[in-house]
Amino acid sequence: MPKTLPASQFKERCLALLDQVDADGIIITKRAKPVAKLVAWERASGELLGSLRGKVVVKGDPADEIIAATSVVHKLPLLTRDRTIRRSKLVPLA
Repeated sequence: MPKTLPASQFKERCLALLDQVDADGIIITKRAKPVAKLVAWERASGELLGSLRGKVVVKGDPADEIIAATSVVHKLPLLTRDRTIRRSKLVPLA
């Protein structure tokens, strides 16, 4: 269970708390209500790159899917050769 700490105490001991924070984190309160949570940094961003390799299957061109999603959001007609997107009933086609 995360430790709770009033904001005034957090302000006084911030640098020391950065060295002590664990995976559960520290909940910072103001007037006994939670306003923020300090958590330990778990991974370097370099570890995230490639972490889903072999776990996610991408069919087609990811850029086409981003463009299709943009056309849905902005309600713009889309011109594409991607069969999956062309079969979609959500994407407005040109």
